[in-house]
Amino acid sequence: MRAVITNGDNTVHCADVREPSLGPYDSLVKIRSCLFCNTTDRHIIERSFDFGLSYPCILGHESIGEIIETGPHVKNFQTGDRVTRPYAIYPDEKLDHLGSGWGGFAELGKIRDVQAMIEDGALRPSAVPGYFKYMQKIPKEVPLAEAAMLTPLKEIYSSTIQIPEIRGRSFLIAGAGIAGMLFAHFLHLRGAAKIAIAARRAEACEFAMAETPATIARPLPDFRNEYYDAAIDTTGSADIVRAIISDRLAPEGSFFSYAIYPQNHEGKLLSNIPRIDPQEAEAHEAVCQLLAAGILKTVHWIGKSFSPDEAEEAWRSVTNKESLKTAIVFDS
Repeated sequence: MRAVITNGDNTVHCADVREPSLGPYDSLVKIRSCLFCNTTDRHIIERSFDFGLSYPCILGHESIGEIIETGPHVKNFQTGDRVTRPYAIYPDEKLDHLGSGWGGFAELGKIRDVQAMIEDGALRPSAVPGYFKYMQKIPKEVPLAEAAMLTPLKEIYSSTIQIPEIRGRSFLIAGAGIAGMLFAHFLHLRGAAKIAIAARRAEACEFAMAETPATIARPLPDFRNEYYDAAIDTTGSADIVRAIISDRLAPEGSFFSYAIYPQNHEGKLLSNIPRIDPQEAEAHEAVCQLLAAGILKTVHWIGKSFSPDEAEEAWRSVTNKESLKTAIVFDS
């Protein structure tokens, strides 16, 4: 099968690899598409953050697909189910010489029925690895095209609901990437009174104004002496954190971090900032309901789609910021 691989040298390539090996609680999945994560995949490809991975590895965690075969002990999935987060290699495995960068960029993946393992006494509930919890069914009511965005949608939704006070408050979001755009949507749905987005590039500000409920989108320096009840950083820049804390927050304002700071050496600066890390699995039902009802429509944010053999071109489109999200499509 074809898969997208990185050696951690800031490049990707497509190669033929062996199909996934299945255990008795696994189901084989035909992966339909996988999106590049503009943060995690970038750090893996650049080796700019230590995830403890073994290189070379198969990339990708924003994958969806359809089950085509189930193992003998599988109880809670069946052939034809559409699912999230199928991986060619689980994070604790190797496939020949390949490690797992989660492994969603592949023609075939697998998911594990951990609930059946628990029911059979083969696994303790407290011992379930987090990545298995993300392997969930996609309801038939959710359009398949919209389902491609489920992972980032669930990540940001689950982080937004960790913010204790939203209704009636003003928010400044640093960053107009996918995370910043989705925070704007979910803050609006939860009653934020005012939403502003700070971005470096003029075209990103224009896109944010057109595609989100934000009332203001402009470069961060232009927000000087404007004060907000709360701010969220999605950029991973300690300099931006410092600028917002020192001159953009109202007295008693709150600051939240949704970012990785791989180059940060100012632990004291960031140690007091609450992190709103995703709790993706818990958000699945709520986000699927929003998609099924048509309240969220973000599929058009996937601006570029490529075949696996065009992986190098796809990665260039990510690094050149040619679209908000870039997809590898394995089956149309």
